[in-house]
Amino acid sequence: MDVEERKLLKRIGRAQEAGKWEDLGLWYRRLGEFKANQGNYEEALAAFQEELTVFQNAKDTSRVASAHRMVGEMLNFLGRFDEALEHVNR
Repeated sequence: MDVEERKLLKRIGRAQEAGKWEDLGLWYRRLGEFKANQGNYEEALAAFQEELTVFQNAKDTSRVASAHRMVGEMLNFLGRFDEALEHVNR
């Protein structure tokens, strides 16, 4: 695990402990982007799915839509096209 990833995970933990759900979702987004840029699409997918869950629970429809798009993108990179379409079309 590199320094940047450790920082992101620490920020996720702090946001979760403080109950700062908006920050938590945004840090999961950053982690997903970081993992995707490394070509680690499985781990990026997991981070984006966490982001999606956070914003669904917060009922933030704009960010839910954005998270669905990112989940769909990662599924596409992983060759899981039918699942990707389900997320992109939401």
